[in-house]
Amino acid sequence: MEKLESVIKALKFIDHNFQEDLSYITIAEKYNISPYYFHRIFTKIVGKTITDFIRERRLQEAGRYLYNTDHSITEICFNCGFSSHQSFSRIFKNYFGVSPREYRKMLYIPSSQSIEDIIANFRNKTLGGINMEPRIMDQGKLIIAGVSGDGRKTNELWEEFMNLADGVKGRVSDHYYEVRLSGAGINECYIGFNVKQKDSFVGHKRIELPASKYACFDIFVAKGFESSNQAIEQWLEKHKDRYAERLFENGAHYAVEYYDERFKGNSEESIVEIWIPIIDVKK
Repeated sequence: MEKLESVIKALKFIDHNFQEDLSYITIAEKYNISPYYFHRIFTKIVGKTITDFIRERRLQEAGRYLYNTDHSITEICFNCGFSSHQSFSRIFKNYFGVSPREYRKMLYIPSSQSIEDIIANFRNKTLGGINMEPRIMDQGKLIIAGVSGDGRKTNELWEEFMNLADGVKGRVSDHYYEVRLSGAGINECYIGFNVKQKDSFVGHKRIELPASKYACFDIFVAKGFESSNQAIEQWLEKHKDRYAERLFENGAHYAVEYYDERFKGNSEESIVEIWIPIIDVKK
């Protein structure tokens, strides 16, 4: 994906220029990426925010200076991009557990993962545009109000929903939900908003989803949907000793597609979440 490759280039730029006064907005513009998308995908790839990554890179470099050179602590502080000796000493001790002076006496070299390894690990976790390390969340009961129909006619259902969306009252937010139920003789689709009360959707179809734990997969829309079922089945099989898929009250399989501000149609920046209901496997 072109945009993802741009994020990776930006990541490498940060790794080589972490001593500078960097702004993720400026970096995003440099690589023609929307700041929101850049921050989101950077965190997915690296496992931490841009601010935390830069801080850790500076601290690790400071640790190497303390081990390899006889530079003063003040000199190391400014060489590594910190703005004051006081803040450097405080942040350093919070991170390593000892002061810079004590660290130097320990003769310890800090270890860190290379950018190439970080990128390789992310690519290995991603299958066909799906992040294969979902976040696990607990979600309360959801009441989805809108339209419903044959799961084989999703496009028609979305058109129907968009024509009446403004009439759905009492919505929790303007985020869209698509709920799919499947199984023996079952192929149903519900599209709508999460609403606060049952009486908020007079004249609309609804489905109530019980409070549940979910595995939430990020789908990069431009590449991910075609292989999403296979990828999710692989994840469930891999983690069957810890989680099992939760079924709906009628015994059907169900999944929730969640559309928030990250959804931008078919563009390469577009992300949709797929929530798979799960239960903990009892040991």
